Amino acid sequence: MEFEHDRRITVYPAYIDCKKKLDEGRRVPKDKGCENPTAQEIHDVCKFLKLPSELEVNKRYSRDWMVRGRVKVELKNSSGAPTVPEIPSRKALFLRLAELVPKHPGRHKAAQQGQGQSDKQKGGKKGKKGKGK
Repeated sequence: MEFEHDRRITVYPAYIDCKKKLDEGRRVPKDKGCENPTAQEIHDVCKFLKLPSELEVNKRYSRDWMVRGRVKVELKNSSGAPTVPEIPSRKALFLRLAELVPKHPGRHKAAQQGQGQSDKQKGGKKGKKGKGK
């Protein structure tokens, strides 16, 4: 039986999370990382960069097992040449992902919804403060 080695690289969200320490798995400088990236956002950015990738939702990173998901990315083709010439290495990919994930459209929608909810909470009646005295 012959086993073919998977040449894709694995990207976990912890690799580009600026809130993580190096010991917790961060692979980019803190100032270049992004806050709380998700595997779905990383997968979407890989599609945007035209990198062949696969989202594995039920996989977990051993150093951060509470966060689900990882992305397998084909950085080089079968001949060993980079799939996308602008991204020749793992480090370049991690830096590019950390740059583009904060610009993900899903993040902007979530931020706007969060602002809308906080605006709703500001107005209205006060609680039962001072009642019954």
